[in-house]
Amino acid sequence: MIKILPLVAAAMVVFFGLAASAASAADIVNVEIRKHEFYPTTIELPAQQKVTVKLMNSEKTLVKLVGDPLDRAVDAKPDITTVFTMGPLNPGEYEVFDDNQRKVRAKVIVR
Repeated sequence: MIKILPLVAAAMVVFFGLAASAASAADIVNVEIRKHEFYPTTIELPAQQKVTVKLMNSEKTLVKLVGDPLDRAVDAKPDITTVFTMGPLNPGEYEVFDDNQRKVRAKVIVR
């Protein structure tokens, strides 16, 4: 019985350590704009949490990202990854778009 306790303790450390890293990885969302579209076209975020967004602009022009879930416009220069935060947001559906090309849109679902 005493020999099992260190194994159980080690297993708990590994399990909870992996759970913590998975949770922090979930707080980062990768998005790309290419060929005048968002990839993914639907972005899912957790409610009431700040999330870091890494936006890769693969276009040859500046993308000016605007929308309800953003507290400000985000300028994404061509061929550069722009990092910013979103949230905390209430559950619901939101939309973000390129103010320079309004057809370039993505849906943000907060659960």
